[in-house]
Amino acid sequence: MTDKKRMILLTITHFNNTKEVECFLRHISDFKLPYNWHIGIAITDNSNNLKLPDKFTPNIKVYMPLENIGYLKGCSFAFNKWIEESKFYPEWVVITNTDIKFDEKFFNNLVNLILPEEVCCIAPDVLLENGYRQNPHKKCRPGDFEMYAYTLIYRNTFLTFILDNLYYYSCNLRRKLKDKKIKLPSNFELIYAPHGSCFLLKKTFFEKGGNLNYKGFMYGEEIYIAEEIRKLNLDVAWVPELKVTHFKKSTTCKVLNEKKVRWRLEISKILWNDYFARK
Repeated sequence: MTDKKRMILLTITHFNNTKEVECFLRHISDFKLPYNWHIGIAITDNSNNLKLPDKFTPNIKVYMPLENIGYLKGCSFAFNKWIEESKFYPEWVVITNTDIKFDEKFFNNLVNLILPEEVCCIAPDVLLENGYRQNPHKKCRPGDFEMYAYTLIYRNTFLTFILDNLYYYSCNLRRKLKDKKIKLPSNFELIYAPHGSCFLLKKTFFEKGGNLNYKGFMYGEEIYIAEEIRKLNLDVAWVPELKVTHFKKSTTCKVLNEKKVRWRLEISKILWNDYFARK
């Protein structure tokens, strides 16, 4: 029987990217965890057409929302369905893209990790293929002016295009000037927000009232989860020992810019109203 105290649940979404999902599942199946630890996988099939080969383990559960509900909302849907069936919280819940690869020591390091009780979220060391670090995504909470500015910029496709390009070039510049000299913390560093491509939530997040009731379709997941954790007076820790490679092959790359702008505008308004606007 599975030890309920030693479960790591990975939540992912599928949307017409079956080959990528299958590759991810094969990757996960290669891991051997310490005694009595187990990995479960909960998948939301946003395109309702995922057919997995029989060779995959019974620890994989697929749930169909009958419509495309996006990334974090999709992971939340799979998590909630899994909880309904299993009747317990796993020790760790991993919210992750499928275009990533975990380091061979990732899960062994995770189960042996010692962190303060207040830490309920882990930002692993997510690196792009060119070596750029996506964590820490944000070390400090953004100001009210910055968050309100997004609600204005994302109303215009051209302004969004300019912002995207500024962000792209600034990331490249930081990689060239800073990443080669960056000093990694010996164990962990408390930060504001993890990168959304892969982050881990400890069961204490849910036990203390945290949830994944994300209102948007796409984008802004980092600010959302950071603010939910902040409301609980808990912490996010960047842990460089947990290494992930991000290949950035997400299906959102195929989506028209108009939709991306609409999604960003939608979530920027939600984040502003829910967390930053002075009531």
